[in-house]
Amino acid sequence: MNTINKLSLVFITFSSLLIIFIFLLNLNTFYWADDYNFMFEISQNGILKNCIDKYLNWDGRFFSIGALAQGFFIKFFIVEFVTFFWSLCFLFSGVIAFFIIIDELDIHVTKNEKILFSLLIGIVLWIGSYSHIAQTIFWATGGFYSFALLLGAIWVRLFLILSKNDQNMYQNFLFLFFTFLTSTNSQNLTVALFVFVFIAIIINESKSKKFNWVILFVLILGTLVVGLSPGNKIRMAAINNPIIYNYSFTDYFINFYEVFKAYSNKSFLLFGMSLGLGYCFRFLLNLEKKKDDKILKKNKLVGFLKRSKWFWVAMSTITPFIFLPMMAAERTSIFFMFFSLIFLIIFSVRILQFWRVNAKISFSVSYIIFAFILGYTYLFVFENMKKGVILKNEMQKRETLLLASRNKIVRIKVIPNELKSTCYDFYDLRNDPNGSADFMIFGHENYFKLKKLLIVD
Repeated sequence: MNTINKLSLVFITFSSLLIIFIFLLNLNTFYWADDYNFMFEISQNGILKNCIDKYLNWDGRFFSIGALAQGFFIKFFIVEFVTFFWSLCFLFSGVIAFFIIIDELDIHVTKNEKILFSLLIGIVLWIGSYSHIAQTIFWATGGFYSFALLLGAIWVRLFLILSKNDQNMYQNFLFLFFTFLTSTNSQNLTVALFVFVFIAIIINESKSKKFNWVILFVLILGTLVVGLSPGNKIRMAAINNPIIYNYSFTDYFINFYEVFKAYSNKSFLLFGMSLGLGYCFRFLLNLEKKKDDKILKKNKLVGFLKRSKWFWVAMSTITPFIFLPMMAAERTSIFFMFFSLIFLIIFSVRILQFWRVNAKISFSVSYIIFAFILGYTYLFVFENMKKGVILKNEMQKRETLLLASRNKIVRIKVIPNELKSTCYDFYDLRNDPNGSADFMIFGHENYFKLKKLLIVD
């Protein structure tokens, strides 16, 4: 039986409900860390001027559609809706990953199969990214990364579609414009897209090889716009770490390994579930082993790159951090995880195509995998929802106090760590042990117009 049976409709229902519960987690979100700084600066400068000032004085990524979207949503919408939008971006990226995968595997799926597997991939990407979702979804300012991921996922999908069809000059121009918009959002996303296109040129997967070289040029242009930002130099000077100027050639490999190890340690759940989904793809869709392409047999390099390209794309997202490994925070792993999920599902499908398994066994194991993914994620969501209600209440009390303390000296307590959870693992205000002012305290003082904000540990 090659189609989803009636039992799968139960999993579609539970998957859909789970997505709704994931969205409900945004009701417990609140402003924290950079949010008050950001809101104060936007209120003073406006969205566009704030982006220009930040580009010139802090970070090249502020010259991007992501930064404009971030400013727009934070200025005009409440925090619960802002994080809902980031959540929508992130989960929809998982849905797009499904279509990328079936395109790469060159398989036809039914409507119910599309619904089930796209929902499951979105859920696996979400729960597998537990280490960074507090920063990339449930943080108003940090959701920039989820928006950038969505742009990257859409770009890859469009590239695959356009590569198989002839385009007119107008379509090519629009895609190049979108390529530039996407390339200015994050360096480790752009380098992944660059590697993806470069491999496509080598293995000759596109109808227009010359156009792919133009795409590479636009990607480089976007990277230069971000990388040559005056703000980057100012930020580097603020870091003022002399070690970064004295790396040897060996140190770059060591830095790459350290970042890869850190990303991998945070991705084991995602890795395992991705391989499990690959099993479900293989046996629920009953994919048969395909004959090797004659071209792949003749050219081993082309065959190797065609089978492993998603691995190299995922690994390339690490390369920007070989120069500044201290900048590889949890949220920067978002692109590594996304491309790793695509690679591992495709990899496991192709490996399992060599196996012959009894149909009853394969269906039973697949539904056990579904049940584990959904059951584990439900427990995770409800635990965070329960703790989030308590934490949101405490944060609302703090905000009420600050709103009533205009032009006053006010003391607030640090939120106990036990009230935090994976989805709401925020940076609280703190006293700087070196005696220098904490920029988050400045942000609160400016936004709430306080005379002085004191932190009680």
